[in-house]
Amino acid sequence: MRGRLAPDRVDLLLAAALLLGVALQAAFLSMPAGDRLATLVVGGLVASSMAVRRRFPVAVGFGVQAVLLIRA
Repeated sequence: MRGRLAPDRVDLLLAAALLLGVALQAAFLSMPAGDRLATLVVGGLVASSMAVRRRFPVAVGFGVQAVLLIRA
């Protein structure tokens, strides 16, 4: 099938779109500089984890939860 994307490619595109959304959120919402940096770092890690979630599902699950727990 010619028009169909591979699942890994879909995950990569989804991660890129989410990363762009996080960057736009950090750029345009009014927040202190520390919160802006935290949003970019944590959001970037969580969004980029979508690119590898099919290959390493357990690592992504635990990794994202650990990042969010450390941030809280």
